Amino acid sequence: MNDKILIFGSGLLGKALGSYLPQNFERRIISHRECDIMNVEGLRKIVAEYSPTIIVNAAAITDVDYCETHQQEAFIVNAAGAGYVASIARDYGARLIHFSTDYVFDGSKEGLYSEDEEVNPLNTYAKSKYEGEQLVKFSGANYLIARVQWLFGEFRETFIDKSIIKLKQGEEVDAVIDQFGSPTYVKYVVYAVGRLLNTDYIGVVHISSDGVCSRYEQLMFICDLLKLQAGLVRKKKWGNFKCAAIRPHHIQLNTERLYKLTGFRLPHWKDEVKEYIMYRYGREI
Repeated sequence: MNDKILIFGSGLLGKALGSYLPQNFERRIISHRECDIMNVEGLRKIVAEYSPTIIVNAAAITDVDYCETHQQEAFIVNAAGAGYVASIARDYGARLIHFSTDYVFDGSKEGLYSEDEEVNPLNTYAKSKYEGEQLVKFSGANYLIARVQWLFGEFRETFIDKSIIKLKQGEEVDAVIDQFGSPTYVKYVVYAVGRLLNTDYIGVVHISSDGVCSRYEQLMFICDLLKLQAGLVRKKKWGNFKCAAIRPHHIQLNTERLYKLTGFRLPHWKDEVKEYIMYRYGREI
């Protein structure tokens, strides 16, 4: 019998899961309009009707600055909502996959961050996501928490797409030079999750590309691929932006646990960005 997966959240991750999970997984995606994860009775009704063997929580408020200016809403959705989904997964005996973020770390460490590293979230978004992790851990559910970072993909315009559109129009683009992370193609996150579903591991797993870069380095790579005007990309430090939330400076996730559990490693971020660029903008190369 095929596993039945119920996915809460129809954003970048939710849609990618719907598209890239192996065909032997029967799936249904629930959007915010169909059911708010704060609606416990609505959650229970959907879960009871669909009878999933796996529940995925990909619903969250991910706009970091919005969270900083709407703190109560951020904690309600990212923390309490995660707890509600986890408790329902427990009650119905479903395995839970919950998505979290690299931002639970403060980015001050030199080297890679393992899953067992001490966290120190710097902003409301990160704090709310970490509290969500804690509620999942103590829910009693059969859970797996996947921490991801700098996601991009064809189901939503992200930094890559917005920058390409501006550069094509001859507009300048500001790119940060003093924050570093691993751009990760959401398709490969789903590939990793698909493999993790074949394990019985309970805990936290990091899923991200190999290598790190700044947004400026990422855009320089893209400009070279698409022959865009690199001179339109302006170097900026985070201090030059008027942002509500503080960002971590440098985060590279250690993904050895993923490899040990599944034998799978994500490609280098350059390979993933190139694959995505070829898929979306290949005719222009």
